[in-house]
Amino acid sequence: MTSSELMAVARAEQDWRDGLSADENPFPVGSAEYRHYQDHFDRLMVEEAIRDQSAA
Repeated sequence: MTSSELMAVARAEQDWRDGLSADENPFPVGSAEYRHYQDHFDRLMVEEAIRDQSAA
């Protein structure tokens, strides 16, 4: 993974903690950074859903 792709992942994690949605992806549509941000944000949503199901 390149440094710009790692930056996209770090930004997704920060935005997740700040309560933003994946729709607020700051990277240009179609770019590698956009895809990495979206993929990581989706992964965070799935992990949260799994935690919620486990807690219920």
